[in-house]
Formats: sequence, structure tokens, C-alpha cells
Amino acid sequence: MTNYSILVVDDQPGETQHLFKRLFEGDDRFKYTQVDTPNGFLGANISNYDAVLLDINLDDWNLKLSEALAIINDRCPVILVSRMWSEDQTHKRVSEALAEAKGVMFIATLVLNWLDGDDWNSYAKSMRFQLSDAIGRNRRKGLLDLKDDDSVSILHLSDPQYGDPNSEDWAAYVEEQIAQFVLRELNREVHFIAITGDITYSGDIKEYDEAKSKLEKMFKLFFPHRGDWRERILLVPGNHDVNLRLAATDRVSIEFTKDKMDDSKQTLKIKTTKAAKTQFPYRKFALAPFRDFAWKLTGDPNWHDAKELNWINDSFRHIGLRFFLLNSTSNIDCDHPNKAGFLHHNIDNLGGEDITHEQPFGIAFSHHGPPESGNTAGDILSDWPKTAPFLNTRRVKLFIHGHGHSRKVDLFNMSEQSVNTSSKGSLKDDELLRIMAPTTHLNGRLRPKDELRGFNLITLSRSNGKVNKVKIESFETSKNNLSPSKDSPWEYHV
Repeated sequence: MTNYSILVVDDQPGETQHLFKRLFEGDDRFKYTQVDTPNGFLGANISNYDAVLLDINLDDWNLKLSEALAIINDRCPVILVSRMWSEDQTHKRVSEALAEAKGVMFIATLVLNWLDGDDWNSYAKSMRFQLSDAIGRNRRKGLLDLKDDDSVSILHLSDPQYGDPNSEDWAAYVEEQIAQFVLRELNREVHFIAITGDITYSGDIKEYDEAKSKLEKMFKLFFPHRGDWRERILLVPGNHDVNLRLAATDRVSIEFTKDKMDDSKQTLKIKTTKAAKTQFPYRKFALAPFRDFAWKLTGDPNWHDAKELNWINDSFRHIGLRFFLLNSTSNIDCDHPNKAGFLHHNIDNLGGEDITHEQPFGIAFSHHGPPESGNTAGDILSDWPKTAPFLNTRRVKLFIHGHGHSRKVDLFNMSEQSVNTSSKGSLKDDELLRIMAPTTHLNGRLRPKDELRGFNLITLSRSNGKVNKVKIESFETSKNNLSPSKDSPWEYHV
């Protein structure tokens, strides 16, 4: 059964408490908390609630509606509540506040005085239906409704590089092989599918078309008869997904010159320059084909809206999970095709509003992984001293990535950048569980020695709605055969 956690904000709780009690009476799906002071509202961990019932008249607290909405911002859907909807001043106040609070997720209104009428029970039932429907659509609760002790499973794929001439012929139907093996041989249910970058070989549009066709077919095998399968797909771009042809635009200039004999005629000249550059304004367009592919595949507007393709997926907080989708290719340009890292001015506000409260279990997805101490390769996350505190303050405990074309699972000390390769253990405060998946498609020339193609299956065990254990199983593909890798599984307590 789906449960809904509601925060009630009203400056006259003594007069409205019985009405909110009526609203939720006899319906165990709803758990509500009513704050009775301004400090209670300001100190509430708003992101942990599914909706806020907000009184539009907070005059006793000397708080304007626009100020209250600014406090909530986009952290939680809002239902506006009043006993005076019929008053012209009320409508004006609401209109002005909503016009000012652009980021607020407004989903419904509630007329409290109808709960005082003779037919209050019917109205309460109708209102609860509207609330559950609005919250469900906004928070995607209908997509994944688990009991508090149910586990969550993530299928982790990486580096298929569709269109790469070094793809192995045996991988032509690997998407179907993986689906058949997981669903029939292992008899597992998969809740999410994550692909950690390098989906294409060169970021070409035709390669993205092939990827979309192949992946959609596989996703529908894992989520048959579900119209919401797109919501379960987690993607990040890799360095091969950057279209360097488009990035090279920063090296091109176009000039129009008038004909010396006829001023009405112009000549177009395209020039390229090799001079040193510090600004790459057209770099962002190099991921435009990826943006379009990801939006078509998932339907998530963030792929069009997020400036540097970094954001938090908070749609599954109700099962205790928060996904950080991080773009480690943000620094790649035509002069630095292998440079990995995050643009910290773009990510430093992600999740920052929660750091003084209890936070969900954080999982970061990136193409490039945390670098070990002493690693001086040119394609590692060079900005780790900035990245580590960002992850630590946001309670990110799993860092799931690709890029290495091999399987790797270890406990990674964020400060020392050292690893513990034990297959069992417990996650400490300053540790990440670092998980890398092998390539699904590429042949032996592009894999480390003795490394086979394959994928990971990550199981998050939960107790009372919180993750308490992580199990990683890695499987390898050899021609037509799929089997567990020799080091699998790994198990860690949280």
C-alpha cells in the first residue's frame, strides 16, 4: 500500500486541527504532521514530505504567502489551503504569490470550510483521492510502490559504444541475452536500469538512433505492459557521447566579404584557427545529440532543461533513495577531448538544502569514477578534492560508473583515495562503495587483459524503508554463455 507523508502548515492550528483530522480520518495511507509555530515550519525537512498543505493566510506568523512558497521552493509539491476562497483578496494574494514563486510545484487547492458541512465525509474522501492522484503523478509514487522491507534491484550496464567498429560480433543480440538471463535464468525483478555513459562511439546521430532502437527493445522486455518504464531508466553521458565535430565549432569562424567589383554580392569564407583558446562557448552543443536521445528515451525534461546535465532525481525518496546524475564530460572540448571532471559551479547547489537534515541514501552515477591516489592519467576526475566533500555532505554512499571497460568493486576512502578490495565489509563514514561495470559490447582489443564483457546487478536490501546492505553481482559474457564472474558477489553493510 502506498503511504503519503503530509506536512500541514497553518498559523491557527487550534481552529483547523479538527478539520485536518477529518480530512485524513480512517485512511491509513496518509500520515500528517502539523507544525504550529514559524520555527517549526522553518526547521522542517520539507524534502522528506510528499506534499505540503499550506495555509494561504499566515498573518499570525507575520509571514507572506510568497515568502512561505519561497521557503518550500521546488522541494515538495504544494496544496494551497484556505477557509476563505470566496474572498476577492484571497484570490489576488494567491495569483500574485504564484506568479512570483516560479519554481513551486503547485498541484491542488483545498477548501477547508467544506469539511465543516454536513457532507464533510464525502468531500474528505474526494479530496484524499485528488491528493493521492496529484502526489502520485508528481512524485511518481505509482511507478514503484514497495513495502519498507522490500529490496531494490539496479541493472548496471556501461560502455556499449553503439557504432564502434570494435564491437564484438557475439554482442549483436546482447541486450536480449541479458534480459533473458536475468529474467528467466536468475528469475530476478529489476527496478531500475542504469547506463553509465559511452552509449555511442562518436556521438553521431545515426549511432544514437541505433542505441535507442536496441535499448528500447531491451527495456520493454524488462518492463512489459508498463507505460512508465521510461521513468526507471538512469543515464549519464560518457566521453564518447560528446560529438567532437560539433565541439570543433570553437575552432571555426565564418566571414562574409563584399565582392570588390559588386557590393551587392558577398563571399562566404570559413576559417579555422589553431591559436590557443581559453573560451569554448560552443562546447555545450557537442552533447546536443545526446540530450535529444536521452529525452526521447526517458521523457525526462531535465535532458533539455539542465544546463550542464547535472541534476538530482528525487522521484524515489519515498523508498529512501536519491539519485545524483552527474556529467563528468562537462570539461571536454575540441582541445581537451579526454578531460574529465564536473563543473562545480553547476553542481554545488544540488541537494544542498538537505545537508542539515536526515537524508535519503544517495547514489551517484557518472561515466568517470573516483581516482585512486597517485593516478596521473589524463582521463580521470582531476577535481576530486572538490568532488569528495560534495558527495560526503550529501550522503552519497554508492558511486556507480563505467569508462574502464572492466568490472571493479571496492570500498573507496574519499579522503585518502585508497581502496579496500575486500568482498565483504561495512561502509564507513568517509567511504564510498565504488562500482564499475565492464563494457557490454566491445571486443578484446578495447578491454583489459582477461576481462570479459558483461554487466552488474546491484541489490539494495532495506529495513524500515532504509538501505542497510548492498550486494553486487557481476556477470560475464563469453560468446553465447552468461555466468557469474569469478570474484562475484560482493556484500557490504551500511
